[in-house]
Amino acid sequence: MCLITGFKNSVSSGSEDFPIRTDFRVWLLVDKVLKSDALAEEKIARVLGLVYTKLPQSFGESLSLAIDFYAGGKKKESGGERLFDFEYDSKLILAAFRQQYNINLLTENLHWHEFLALFSALGEETLFIKVIKVRGMDLSKIKDSDRRRELSKLKKAYALPYTKQEERENEELILSLKKDGGGEK
Repeated sequence: MCLITGFKNSVSSGSEDFPIRTDFRVWLLVDKVLKSDALAEEKIARVLGLVYTKLPQSFGESLSLAIDFYAGGKKKESGGERLFDFEYDSKLILAAFRQQYNINLLTENLHWHEFLALFSALGEETLFIKVIKVRGMDLSKIKDSDRRRELSKLKKAYALPYTKQEERENEELILSLKKDGGGEK
């Protein structure tokens, strides 16, 4: 992105540019597809269908270019606790954009990268950012037991639902504990 030329509406492969859909709603759908429980091949087909108006020759390169655009030029960090979900937190995000920027995301047309820039700059006065801060708190570092108990209740109230992957991992953990006797004596 350049402040002079604006946001790109295509991705480049070699010397050729391929137009892509840049509306933030398309990329929120991409996010939803990527987090879905669908098979990898099905996810890839859905993402490419959503993003491209004309696919580059190389299937793998098409996906790589789409993922790079989705990431907004930043490398995706692996691991870490999920602090938000675009779909689950949609009402909070809608309210935050209205509160901070007076932008109605239901009617506004924003480029994905503009949406990401505004999203990353949401201020602490919005409920969305307050919720994210609560979700990310390490309660073990809070000495006051009353405050820790209060924040624990808030963390539970604001917790994100488990993803299918997290549910599977939890089930596997429970099964492995049962096999090992679960620590019972």
